[in-house]
Amino acid sequence: MSRLGIGERAPWGDFAPVIRNGDLGALQDEPEYQAAKAGDKQAALDLVDRLLTDDTVQRIMMNEFWQETFGYGIDKLTQGEAGHLRAAPTVDAIRDRITAARHEGIERLDAARASAPARATRGATQAGVRAAQGGNVGEGLQETAEGLER
Repeated sequence: MSRLGIGERAPWGDFAPVIRNGDLGALQDEPEYQAAKAGDKQAALDLVDRLLTDDTVQRIMMNEFWQETFGYGIDKLTQGEAGHLRAAPTVDAIRDRITAARHEGIERLDAARASAPARATRGATQAGVRAAQGGNVGEGLQETAEGLER
């Protein structure tokens, strides 16, 4: 214990994240609670099946999607980012929005590449420089310019 009477905090390692589905105190009033705490697997499953909400399932699905897509969970989002996610009606709506934005970004990149001038290859530029170093500056510059046009 610390000087303030607070227990020591330590990382949980690979322990699965805890997701609250309701008030912890309210669980004690559920009929299956005592049996589930005593190790009755069927009582625990019945309790979860009855109390698990669609909202909690959506949050779990969102966290998994976010982890797979961006490499970190929704617990790392800013308050503003999390607010945008909460405003979405479903995980599928968020997936669709992210997919559409990704495709739009790819299309913009492709359009920019198509309109950009071609770049010289390293070999063509080096050949022009070598020719220029050989004494004939005009030919070397011409070869370099032709390499840039390719």
